[in-house]
Amino acid sequence: MAYEEYGVRFTEGKYATKLEVANDLHTPLIDGIWKKILEYRKPFTHALPLFSIDKSILNFCLCNSISGKINSCEMRLINLLKRYSKLNNEETNDLQLFDNTCYVDILKKISSMNNFDLDDNYLSMVANKKINDDSQHFKMLTNYVNALNKAKKIYHNKFDEDMIAELYSTLIDNYELTYLYRNHDSKSHLSMVNPTYEEAPYQKLDKLMLDLCNFVNNSDVSYLVKAMSVFYYINYIKPFEKSNKYMSFLLAKIVLAKSDLENLAFDLNIESILVNYKNSIQKVFLDVQKSNDLTYLLIVFLDATLQNCEYLSEIINNLTALQLKNEYYEQSYQEANIKKEEVKQENHIQAQLQNELSNIENEKPITINKEKTSSLDSLESKDLDDNRLNLAINVLPPSLSEKELQRLEEDLLESDPELKRGQAYFYVRHCTIGKRYTISQYKKELSCAYETARTSMDLLAKLGYYRQEMVKNKKVYTPVRRK
Repeated sequence: MAYEEYGVRFTEGKYATKLEVANDLHTPLIDGIWKKILEYRKPFTHALPLFSIDKSILNFCLCNSISGKINSCEMRLINLLKRYSKLNNEETNDLQLFDNTCYVDILKKISSMNNFDLDDNYLSMVANKKINDDSQHFKMLTNYVNALNKAKKIYHNKFDEDMIAELYSTLIDNYELTYLYRNHDSKSHLSMVNPTYEEAPYQKLDKLMLDLCNFVNNSDVSYLVKAMSVFYYINYIKPFEKSNKYMSFLLAKIVLAKSDLENLAFDLNIESILVNYKNSIQKVFLDVQKSNDLTYLLIVFLDATLQNCEYLSEIINNLTALQLKNEYYEQSYQEANIKKEEVKQENHIQAQLQNELSNIENEKPITINKEKTSSLDSLESKDLDDNRLNLAINVLPPSLSEKELQRLEEDLLESDPELKRGQAYFYVRHCTIGKRYTISQYKKELSCAYETARTSMDLLAKLGYYRQEMVKNKKVYTPVRRK
């Protein structure tokens, strides 16, 4: 294999470390191959205004595969943000339900990091501040919820030491800080097993954190790269006395919120990275520190974000389905009441007519005018036998038989070849003027996929059978009078 092909294989196919290349090729003699791989990556490499503890420049590789993954992730977040924005409806509590579900999932990850065995009900009460106890886990989780809520309020502020101090004070529940960053070293600077730092020397923290703030405020790289860099940097230099990993989550979310994701950013479960990738994340951090190449962590960060987008989309799907279901049953209840009232009124008219006939039947023979009896008799004798039923109609006659509906269905198919049988079947049974029908009704009636139901209803609207409207951010279809 040509050296150039190794560059593609171990960059675009799999962004590998030197050790991983040696393992894949089953030989330690790869210096020449690794040099060619680095040459392939060089045109795609971008330096960041961030420095390692020993003053080396951090960088990342924007090769074709990584660039495509960033674009895909950004598009998923944009689409998710559009759907998230529609949850903010004063007549429903969908947004609150969504936030609560996300907070519970986030707290589950925090609990897992600390080996807390807590159920969803307890976590939900913590998230909603409906419980209070003196346990260690309660205090930790409550402080994190408070910090998340604080971050939502202050993310518009400039990313600087003041904002960081306000957030950190909330997280550790200490609003009288005597110092923000560590003023001593709690660990050895350099590991003798691996030439990597366990934390930055405390004398360098002010300068390193100033560099980080300038990077967030001034860099024009993708907000995903920026958020990942903040997440890495806090875990790398460990500037705080405690709770560094929690601050890395919160500060990364603030970066995402500043990029127009706003409050959605705080529902993203960045916390899952340290749980879902716990068997490999420490190695990834070491690979980055040894090479100053943030791409190894960027791949993990993007994969975790894409997975989280899928999860959040599913939450929104469930909320939407629940809302549609409730609206469907509410509409069905209202329609049933209307139908009962119509039948009651018709029975009253028939009773009155019968009384009139009984009063005069002994006086003289009479001829009953069909126009004064049931409108259904006129419909059956004329419209069905001599001409087509004029759809849509004001009130669907309550006693049309299935056979008569099938005749109308066949007549509609013969008169409009663009219709499919399922569309005709649904329309003749749902064509009352003033009613509003939904895609979910079509889906249930025809037992088809949601996408099939949507395209069928849209076609009926395009052909002039329905008028499409929006009610509470939901599509509904109102029959249009036809001749």
